[in-house]
Amino acid sequence: MKLNKEKLVIKFVNELNARKCADGWIAKCPAHEDSSPSLSLNFTESGKLLWKCHAGCSQMLVFDSMLKLGFFPSKKGGANGI
Repeated sequence: MKLNKEKLVIKFVNELNARKCADGWIAKCPAHEDSSPSLSLNFTESGKLLWKCHAGCSQMLVFDSMLKLGFFPSKKGGANGI
């Protein structure tokens, strides 16, 4: 399933206090208490979402946290994601 980039960006801004940074986004990581933004978000040319927590959270921990916030469809096939 292809993610809707525009809807994801709006959700980044609204839920993670994201802001534009160079060619990507910087946001508060949803996987840990983040007093200053440590999560880099970017899209590849093909639309794939990439992220990295510079505070050290694993890819899976960030993914699970974003899943709980409704950034992606639930594993059960629900419609809560984008």
